Amino acid sequence: MTVQWLVLGIIAAFIAFSYMRHYGFKTRVVSIVVLLIMSLFFVLPIFPFSILKLLGLFLFERLWILLALILFIESVTKKNNRTLLIIIAVISIVVYFYLRTMI
Repeated sequence: MTVQWLVLGIIAAFIAFSYMRHYGFKTRVVSIVVLLIMSLFFVLPIFPFSILKLLGLFLFERLWILLALILFIESVTKKNNRTLLIIIAVISIVVYFYLRTMI
């Protein structure tokens, strides 16, 4: 369980660092989406039950919340596309709750 929280902490530190360095919105979202795809790959049933499967399940669920958090922060700080970002963030939260019931 420590490894999973360590990986999530590194991801959160990267997101905080990206806000301090004023990285673009695409950089933050693409990094989260790449990690979502990797965690989805770990969850596939072609792999035996291992620490990677547990890491994939843990991250797949938590990364949806981080994605929604980034979208809400961007909608608050930026004036353009505010409605679209809020709608996508709400959809991301709905997907999270759906995944929460499935996992």
